[in-house]
Amino acid sequence: MSEIKKIYSNYEPYSLSNGDEHLIFHESADMTRSYELLSGLKTAIKIPQEGRLIDIGCGNGSFLKAFGDAYPEWDLFGFEQSNLRAKGLPNVKEIYCGSMDTIEGTYDIVTMIHVLEHVFEPVSFLRGLHTLINPAGVLFIQTPFFKTNPFDLTIVDHCSHFQPDTMAYAVNAAGFSTTLQEDWIAKEIGIVAGEGGGNRAPAISAASTTSAEQSYLWLHKVAAHARELSGHGTFGIFGTAIAGTWLASMAMPQVSFFTDEDPHKQGKEHLGLPVFHPLSVPYKDAVVYLAFPAEISIAIYKRLSVSYPRIKFCLPPPFNAADACV
Repeated sequence: MSEIKKIYSNYEPYSLSNGDEHLIFHESADMTRSYELLSGLKTAIKIPQEGRLIDIGCGNGSFLKAFGDAYPEWDLFGFEQSNLRAKGLPNVKEIYCGSMDTIEGTYDIVTMIHVLEHVFEPVSFLRGLHTLINPAGVLFIQTPFFKTNPFDLTIVDHCSHFQPDTMAYAVNAAGFSTTLQEDWIAKEIGIVAGEGGGNRAPAISAASTTSAEQSYLWLHKVAAHARELSGHGTFGIFGTAIAGTWLASMAMPQVSFFTDEDPHKQGKEHLGLPVFHPLSVPYKDAVVYLAFPAEISIAIYKRLSVSYPRIKFCLPPPFNAADACV
């Protein structure tokens, strides 16, 4: 709790990119995660031209902005515990701050994007949302998925970790009816739910605990592997998000730089180290570690090794023995 308090005392979302959301890279076009989520939500439910939406844990208003751009006739609201504000956004009527008890009215859509993992008692918290949602309203929850992204286990202020079955359990136990489970963004899971679920929660698989243990052990393998490779050239890490940050802290002082394809981050410093575009890495003997889940890193490796052949990109170890042939 003392570490969490320290984090939020001077917290700035997406500080390396000046408050702009991380980009999700596609072959066709890159977009922020809020626009990616909204694109999926539009295909999952019928969103009318008018209504009321509140984003719980709205931060600096990234999702509110994306939604407002697409649905300018909606009245938008936000809630945030800290002193962050989504100021100056069109159609944002109110940003509630501090206690959930300050929120007034009911809403057609309630969103919680990367919020539930910060909650100590997720089922109790979800039960409290019933008073905010209209009878025909929708609850949309998005969280990290530690099985496809074990690096999520390294985040100190994430006190709940979900798999699809455990998230469905929490939502249904809180009295909501799950209408859709989605995987619109890699390494994340989400649920679209409505009122009327009762308390008939599905059973949780025993494999959930096993997955957590496997993910934890894999992180130790990754840290040891990176330290071993750091002696084979000027060592850098691809990516400046949670995974890259954690790995750098585990491999210091051997790490010399970061590289990132996001133009908002290039030319800056992260953890006191320079952030280069892959084409601008000045070291001829550069070894760059791909700090991504094992399966995702393979696809990234195939693309990067062709685009930037002068850099030696290194893959993390396989997640389990079945992947060892990759």
